[in-house]
Amino acid sequence: MARLPLRYSIRNLFRRRTRTLLTTIGLALVVSALVFVLAFSNSMAATFRETGDPDNMIIISKKAATFVLSSISDQDCELIQNKLYDDAVMITTKGTWGETEVPLISKEAYIGLNVEVKGVEKFRSGAQRGVIHGIDPSIGLALNNHVKIIDGRLPRKGMRELMVGKLAGTRIGVEQDDLSIGRELYFLNKSWTVVGIFEAAGTISESELWTHEHDLRLYLKRQDYSFIKIKLKDPSRMAELCDQLSTDEQFGVKAFPEQEYFADYAEGFDFFRQFAHALAMIIVVGGVVAGMNTMYTAVMGRVREIGTLQVIGFSKRAVLMGIMTESLLITFTAGVLGCGLGFLANGLPIKIPMAAFRVEVETTVIAWALGATVMIGLIGAFMPAYRALRLRMVDAVRYQ
Repeated sequence: MARLPLRYSIRNLFRRRTRTLLTTIGLALVVSALVFVLAFSNSMAATFRETGDPDNMIIISKKAATFVLSSISDQDCELIQNKLYDDAVMITTKGTWGETEVPLISKEAYIGLNVEVKGVEKFRSGAQRGVIHGIDPSIGLALNNHVKIIDGRLPRKGMRELMVGKLAGTRIGVEQDDLSIGRELYFLNKSWTVVGIFEAAGTISESELWTHEHDLRLYLKRQDYSFIKIKLKDPSRMAELCDQLSTDEQFGVKAFPEQEYFADYAEGFDFFRQFAHALAMIIVVGGVVAGMNTMYTAVMGRVREIGTLQVIGFSKRAVLMGIMTESLLITFTAGVLGCGLGFLANGLPIKIPMAAFRVEVETTVIAWALGATVMIGLIGAFMPAYRALRLRMVDAVRYQ
């Protein structure tokens, strides 16, 4: 069986330069949009999945849906600390009276507040929502292995100091350079000074503002805490201890492995992921329809050529394969260009409620996008080509 040479398909693309160019550009834009929505969805899920340490337990009040709404009294915190004292990792800290061994059990405060950045003239819409996390700096880094100070130092008690994450600017709505060391932020009717900058390996912590928990509770006029975090010396007891605390009516709390908690917390953002997936499907379907429409016009304008190819000895299958090859050449080229455009979003900071993350365009996303592009090319070309080939050769040659 004679086959149409590849150069025939390539030559046909250049015979219709304008149509080929417009089709390629249109599909490239479709693919770039597909790459972005898939990368957005995957990156958001990965951000929550990577948040937390595997040997950490997080404890919130039983009636609270999330740690943002949680409230644990100081008295209950002390009781829980005493109960878990022997199960916690111990570290040595330096204080006023020398070195002391303390358990890695931290009472923390967490809240979203409107934050203004002093000296930023074009601050969009006034104050923006920032995430303020009150920690105990003496054990904060030991409890959060994913956090690393890249400039400056930890905040001190009573000084209204802040350490900011690398994505805190995105969360607040300013450039990250506007949160450099020495800059002043304004919230709770007080000025707070940036004294440090940290990174947190692609977790939601990277969009937070850290301060001493004493200072945050003082100006919030709050006696309670949002949650307790503990690093266990024996992570194999995690499930047992979580069950004990969650079922003990004395405390009125519930406990989770930290990574499991944030994985469940991410379910609150399923709407965004489902919307992204729905949008991806719409893009693919729209691409198929647009491809079919384009290829239908292109193929039906070549019916006489298709008939002539059959008259001189080429089979219907050979002609069909030639048309499909042309379509795949266009769509694959568009797919490569579209993936290149979509990759420009790699590292783009995006903010969502109470967090921010960076879009990461992974190889799996590129593979899915190229696969969708090939599907668009195959489906888009097959139907109009099949219809044209159903005509009798005599009718096809006479087709106007």
